[in-house]
Amino acid sequence: MNVKKRLISGLLLSLFLFCALLTPALAADGSTKTYVYNEYGEAVCAPSAYLCTRVLRGRDLGLGDFSKLTDLYVNGNVYLSDSGNNRIVVLSPEYELVRVISEVQESGAASALNSPSSVFLADGLLYICDTGNSRVVAVDSEDRVVKTFCKPASDLLTEDFAFKPSKVVVNRAGSVYIAASGVYQGLLHYESDGSFIEFFGANKVEVTAAVLLKSMWMNIFSDEQRESLIRTVPTEYAGIFIDSEDMIYTTTVTASTSQVKRLNASGENILMYPGSSTGFLQKGYDRNNFGDQILEYAKGSLRRSQIMDVTVDEDNVIAALDSSRGRVLLFDSEQNTLGIFGGSGTQDGCFTNASALAKNGGEYLVADGTRNSVTVFAPTEYMQNIRCALRAYDQGEYSESRAYWERVLESNAGLSVAAKGVGRALLLEGNFRDAMRYLKMGDDRYYYSMALTRYRREFLRENSLWLVPCVIVAAAAVCIGLRQLYLAILRSGKGREK
Repeated sequence: MNVKKRLISGLLLSLFLFCALLTPALAADGSTKTYVYNEYGEAVCAPSAYLCTRVLRGRDLGLGDFSKLTDLYVNGNVYLSDSGNNRIVVLSPEYELVRVISEVQESGAASALNSPSSVFLADGLLYICDTGNSRVVAVDSEDRVVKTFCKPASDLLTEDFAFKPSKVVVNRAGSVYIAASGVYQGLLHYESDGSFIEFFGANKVEVTAAVLLKSMWMNIFSDEQRESLIRTVPTEYAGIFIDSEDMIYTTTVTASTSQVKRLNASGENILMYPGSSTGFLQKGYDRNNFGDQILEYAKGSLRRSQIMDVTVDEDNVIAALDSSRGRVLLFDSEQNTLGIFGGSGTQDGCFTNASALAKNGGEYLVADGTRNSVTVFAPTEYMQNIRCALRAYDQGEYSESRAYWERVLESNAGLSVAAKGVGRALLLEGNFRDAMRYLKMGDDRYYYSMALTRYRREFLRENSLWLVPCVIVAAAAVCIGLRQLYLAILRSGKGREK
């Protein structure tokens, strides 16, 4: 009987441990444990970067439940695209209700919004993606329509194409960029007056084994057989963001790498990290991969990261929203991971359908399109030290930057970017020997080579008084030794001749 009880107890304990491994671990503060990736693409534990401090729901604002939140936008106030309720909800920076926009004034009459999916504020005009009405409208402070952007006249779009704008941004020159569902040619670029200019920055077809195989068959098949094949087309953009320098960032959900792009004036991606291979040739940390480096399997199928939205702040920190796993991944300007927070689940701080991301001051906002809520994340002291280090380094305060990075290393010795930060600061301070030690810890080969070169030059300069005579003596000894060896060879040759 005791044997059976022990066996049952052992089985229950094993089952408990197995379930614990499958359940997201909780830290002492109630948040899910977080991690970062090192230079070898390995996930290492890290302190929490951001913590959930508040969850915003429509009923708490006296509006009834939100429905199908599709976008978040912050420009002084916080704008929520409550698409399922056909309205835009405007909150103050402190998340208090300011007003609700459910209709606009057009030609002296009220026109109801229909599934508005995104907004953008520029030059006093609020641009609204009125998706259900197949247009983008720009309204003034009294909600009067000033401009309208409709389906573009282009041979690349069929006559029966349904224009469904999903995201909109405007640069300082007044040019309007719109992402629309079913448009694979890139963003729609309009003049400020509403006239269509061009398609901008189309995605390229990702080369996969299936694409290569299809290309091979295309060269063999007849014209009729080619027509029957499903065509491979570029994927559409899921999110758009424009920074303070008018550079446009885009996200692509289905891409396996380079999910986030930064487009220049020609529509080319300039966020590619040089020298980083992709696909099966990739070894170690892929800096062009803005999702999780380690693949996950759910119910026997591969679950890739799907980057739905992106935002970039004044510290040049790139925040990418992974809707598949409900996580926000933070990267510096060199595309090193700084922190990862969030997760899949039903507890506060996790998501079932992360749909939008924005930054309000020092806090990140994440919308959940299924739970119909917005989660507010505040930075921990650990993340504040990282941001202070990045800011001080950019401002040329290298000693101050090093002090912050050293505090970060005390909290997380596995953060390679912190070791790099200390090493680079020491290098710029002229402490080449210690810089080499930290740069080696961070696997920063370029700056390690630079520190080694300068340390070698400094060593030779400081020790030239005794080093030069030693070199001269050593050279003389080598010359004498070679001369003696030469004479010995000559003598041995003459002895054989006799």
